[in-house]
Amino acid sequence: MKVKSNLIFNTALLSAHAPAVQDGKVVIGGGVSKELNIPAGSTIEVVDAIWVRDFKEAAKDHIEHGSLTIVEDVKLSEADQDKADAAELKKLEAKAKKLKAKANKNKEG
Repeated sequence: MKVKSNLIFNTALLSAHAPAVQDGKVVIGGGVSKELNIPAGSTIEVVDAIWVRDFKEAAKDHIEHGSLTIVEDVKLSEADQDKADAAELKKLEAKAKKLKAKANKNKEG
């Protein structure tokens, strides 16, 4: 997958902190969070599995607000793509329902 920075300064994405597990027990302070630095105005390529596992959630707000752009999205298997499409459809339906309720409220008021 490829992601492009639309900013004039570098962007750092921090993955969720993953605790270290040793002998089935969490080791306090043993986990390491990962960091991905995207230089200003550049496009970088990230391995799909690493992006999804470590940085997808961290990048969500940046993408939503336009500071990062997905140039080439993660290639999903057909089953995973169906799940992603269903989740996106569910989100859009909820948004449409909310907008419809707001429009009806404005009509009444």
